[in-house]
Amino acid sequence: MKARKHKIAIYANGWNRDALFSVLSGLQPWAKSEDFDIYVFCSHASYSPFTDFIHGELNIYDLCHIEDYDAAIVFTNMLNAENTAVELCRNAKKHGVPIVSIGIPIEDTGIPCVVVDNATGMRELVTHLVEEHHVKRVVYIGGGADHIDNICRLKVTKEVLEAHGLTLAPEDIYSSNWDTVLASEIVGRVAQENMPDAFICANDVTALASASELSRLGFNLPDDVLITGFDNVNNSSVFYPAITTVTQRFDVVGDTVGRILSDLMKGKEASPITYIESHMVDGESCGCHDNGGFSLCRRAYCQKIYTRNTDTNRLDNEVRSVFARISNAPDYESLKKSVSEYFEKSQFFCGDTFYLMLNDRYLKDLNPDEAEILSNGFADLFDPTVSIIDGKAVTVKAKDPADLTPGYKKKRGEQHVFYFLPLHIEQYDYGYTVYRDNAKIMDEASGIFNYLEKIEQAIKMLRINLRIGYLNKELTLLYDTDQMTGLYNRFGFVKNGVPLFERCKNIGEPMTIMFVDINSMKKINDEYGHLQGDNAIRTVAQSIQAGIPGDWFAIRYGGDEFLIIGSDENGESAAEIKKTIAENIRRNSKKAKLPYKLTASCGYVITDPKDSRSLEDYIKLADNTMYEIKRKLHAKEDKA
Repeated sequence: MKARKHKIAIYANGWNRDALFSVLSGLQPWAKSEDFDIYVFCSHASYSPFTDFIHGELNIYDLCHIEDYDAAIVFTNMLNAENTAVELCRNAKKHGVPIVSIGIPIEDTGIPCVVVDNATGMRELVTHLVEEHHVKRVVYIGGGADHIDNICRLKVTKEVLEAHGLTLAPEDIYSSNWDTVLASEIVGRVAQENMPDAFICANDVTALASASELSRLGFNLPDDVLITGFDNVNNSSVFYPAITTVTQRFDVVGDTVGRILSDLMKGKEASPITYIESHMVDGESCGCHDNGGFSLCRRAYCQKIYTRNTDTNRLDNEVRSVFARISNAPDYESLKKSVSEYFEKSQFFCGDTFYLMLNDRYLKDLNPDEAEILSNGFADLFDPTVSIIDGKAVTVKAKDPADLTPGYKKKRGEQHVFYFLPLHIEQYDYGYTVYRDNAKIMDEASGIFNYLEKIEQAIKMLRINLRIGYLNKELTLLYDTDQMTGLYNRFGFVKNGVPLFERCKNIGEPMTIMFVDINSMKKINDEYGHLQGDNAIRTVAQSIQAGIPGDWFAIRYGGDEFLIIGSDENGESAAEIKKTIAENIRRNSKKAKLPYKLTASCGYVITDPKDSRSLEDYIKLADNTMYEIKRKLHAKEDKA
């Protein structure tokens, strides 16, 4: 028997929070009794033409290394990506991890599936409309035309109508693709052309959008038209009129899934398909009277309305604060410090355990484009940019790509739920966030999708700012640097040397001004060619750069002339530096196997801060000193 990891993985979609939380409410008692933590990998994929964005959302499922979990659950009919759902199921099966599908049976796998029987609740609902409210003509506003749930709900609608001698005309069947805007447009257009007795919507979200549009157009519900939904989401009961809908009893689904997983982990067989009956919930939108339940729901909602508004304002302030801290950070390390300090003090939305995990290369390696840095998925090791564990900001490191919550240690008998959501630019994911248990940000009213979108925008802006700074620095370096030697040119001298001279003069500190000129440069060019002449210049430049302190400046002042300046507190460094440069030239010449003897004349002066001479005056003095040394050398060579 395999050793337990004490972890269950769930693949879910954030647009179906009500279903997810309901399943968790039914699943958690079993998970707690078996000492399992629950890891929820949550995308916000939708049926959308923005395929790159959807790809980036779906990549969150790659974050889960399935072999590190005891079991898994896939919302196969709610990921808004059926092929991805099937792949996740098959991958778990391949690794020998017990898995249950919620929604869609996976053919030829033997994977158990828990299916909500849409037909029972839908049959109740349509029968209710016809027999209790005497509906004759209905318009059906569907979801995705090929979606398994939509197909079932439409089929039952047709069957019930036909059983009562009615028909659903083809022109009265519409597909909204689960899009609330499209659903509103369809309902508004139909209502103004030929109002039916009822609109039957494939889910509550499109029903709520449709009801809102009808009210905006001046229609009175349910007097002018009836409307129904499906799913029994929380907003349906507080809306006016309360939406007549169907509950899928996802709490029962969660409890059932737990019992199936328990059997699978014990090596027992499980039924291929377990059906959970759905049931109609009658509401005011079909003309039924409030039985007291909706009033209680609305009362509770209204009692919290001020708190909800306050929370919304508070969330807006947090978004602005986090956005500013991220986008204005001067570098990655400053970002880590600033944002960690914020979340250690502000835990109202993100809770006392929160991670912001980033691919730090995205904010450090600023030259390449995103496609060159980021992998297509979550194969990289991510840095815990922010790690808040039990209310404290901690410094931790991820051990490997499977270490998704660095620093967290499972305690026996203590059960947690972790939610993982992606951060990406189009299809390229550069990080993820982690929230634990009942973090308020996961509440639908708090708008987790919009919250993360703002964080993504802030991180993108930060990278743009850092990259602009990097490119400006590169351009400045190109502008100020001699391309042959890498030393400063005349522009670099004006920008760096002149301020240094002024600073040393103001604080009363002497400077060394040193002039270096390559000996016999004309002879090298004439006898060995200009390529060897260039080698001589580069060799001397390298020797100078390696021989001066880090806070000194070396400048290629002319063709084979170099200027060196630096603060010299005691006026005693120059002689030693001159000696070091000469030795570097000798050693580098030998290493480069130059076909000629390479030397350089070097003269320097030490400035007097009290003297009125300018920097140019001192440069001329150093040049004269160097020239005198060169003159003596040539005189000596001529005698020889």
